[in-house]
Amino acid sequence: QRIPPIVGAFSPPAELAETNYFSAMEVFQRFDANKDGSLDQREFQKLMVNLCPGRNDWNEIAKYFRDEVDKDGSGQINFARFLQWVFCGKDRCSRGVLEPTSPTSPNNGAEEWERASVASSTTSSRGPLVIKFTFEPGFRLQMGGIMRMLQPLDGQIDVRTATSRTARGCKKVEVLLGKGIKLWDWDTMVTQHEYPFRNMASTNEWIDDLMKKHIPLLLTLARLL
Repeated sequence: QRIPPIVGAFSPPAELAETNYFSAMEVFQRFDANKDGSLDQREFQKLMVNLCPGRNDWNEIAKYFRDEVDKDGSGQINFARFLQWVFCGKDRCSRGVLEPTSPTSPNNGAEEWERASVASSTTSSRGPLVIKFTFEPGFRLQMGGIMRMLQPLDGQIDVRTATSRTARGCKKVEVLLGKGIKLWDWDTMVTQHEYPFRNMASTNEWIDDLMKKHIPLLLTLARLL
């Protein structure tokens, strides 16, 4: 049976379909053969052939790359463009998703939603990058320290918080772009990544790394949408 062509369809490999930010970065770096910080057409073809069993028509993949992935026609994509392809395809390219319209999640009455913003009233019309933290009530003190660390990014990011009585520590950190970009998720990442909020020192190290390395990339992504 012939496998349907991938041209014209938003179809990241299954390995990336439900991935998180750091796993997406690992895949990107794995196939960036010359380590120049971008994937050219041939590197992208290798990615698709390796991660999509049966998708081995290189000409077909090349057309898909040109038509659906390489948005600026440069012949290569940087990590921000890669994130756009993985998380913000044509059917999911909004800036800010997954937020409930009511104060309480309809699926979990124990979850209380609140908003804590570090964005000023002078942000651009497109709005700041929204990052949501979900955590147990006992994490509030630690969250206060995180908010203070993020204060230098006032106007660029908007921090939103949600408390859940069923959570352990910090349950999730998610950027609200496209389908949602997980920076931390207890349920799916704790077996592969060390818990970043185990104490104040590890929290400070994780947030500092986020501010210096990853938020700039995510801001670049936001400008693409």
